[in-house]
Amino acid sequence: MPSQKSWLLPSMTGRTITLTSNTTTQWQLIIAVKESPVEMDRADVFEQGAHPNTRIDFLCENLADPSHQAFIAMFLQIPVLGTESLPPSVRALQATKNDSERAKSLRLAYYRLHAANCQHTPAFLGIGEEEQGPEGWVPGGYVVFLGFTRVPGERLGTGCVGEGLFYELPFYERERIREAFRRAYT
Repeated sequence: MPSQKSWLLPSMTGRTITLTSNTTTQWQLIIAVKESPVEMDRADVFEQGAHPNTRIDFLCENLADPSHQAFIAMFLQIPVLGTESLPPSVRALQATKNDSERAKSLRLAYYRLHAANCQHTPAFLGIGEEEQGPEGWVPGGYVVFLGFTRVPGERLGTGCVGEGLFYELPFYERERIREAFRRAYT
């Protein structure tokens, strides 16, 4: 697999993002804390019927109350491998309006958790959607923002099965956590 690069453009940090749910809030992206790209070549795009994208998680501040911090996951269409240095007008031909399956899955999961009144996960703050501008990786491609509250405590996982604090806990504690998620998610 090709080595993964950062798709974070300098213009992304410091931006103001508007999230809409039951209310509309504005957030400033402070710092990128994690990036997880799904890079694809032309054959991958054809075989999978999907588009390359990256998820960049940002720590952010509420513009109305900077002491209120949260996280925003940005899902961004990126160019097919080997086309990154082509002119923007050529990369724009790759643009799609469909957001990534990762964004759709995460949004659905949080809608379900919110509907179930789950008290064990960050609260969903809202969604923002836009098209990439002419200076974006894929002009006209999608950008989806999903916001979540920042909760106190220790992060239990790293995103990889078998890694993180969760797997260091005794079996009975892991079962208690799993059961809490089962109750909240069903």
